[in-house]
Amino acid sequence: MTPTPTPPERTSFWKSTAGLLTALATFIAAVGTLIGALAAAGVLHPSSSTSSSPTSSSPTSSSPTSSSPPPRVDFVSIDLVYLGDRLGCTLNLIVQVGKQSAQPFGNRYTMHDVETGTQNYEIRGAITCPTVGRCDAHGSGSVDVAEGRSYNITWLNTSLGSCDVTLQ
Repeated sequence: MTPTPTPPERTSFWKSTAGLLTALATFIAAVGTLIGALAAAGVLHPSSSTSSSPTSSSPTSSSPTSSSPPPRVDFVSIDLVYLGDRLGCTLNLIVQVGKQSAQPFGNRYTMHDVETGTQNYEIRGAITCPTVGRCDAHGSGSVDVAEGRSYNITWLNTSLGSCDVTLQ
């Protein structure tokens, strides 16, 4: 009679290295997903450090101080207008006014949340004309931003493959 071989001893999945690594990776992914979901829901807020400023124990003077309130910042919508040209060119531009940027499409584009007052602008991109070709477009300057104003986008071919763009 031949002895019957004994089946190899089976170990639990949780006791193997592969099992432990899989469980750890799953746990880390679940915690990360939970933190992301809580942050997106607004439950988690960045901790604000409270700093105490030194207080003066000396008596305050009774003379009036002239402290002006901080300047008020208003945000408005403005229109960027391209009046077109005889060549049928299309503008593929990114326009930044102050801290706001947009990629206008069409001949009139409303740009929202632009800070009022004198703002620097920068324009970059390309202008493509079916009959004369393409140029790299760039320009910068400043404009006085106010509610309800429209600013014309104008351009001029300055050299082979290069155009200057302005807001007026």
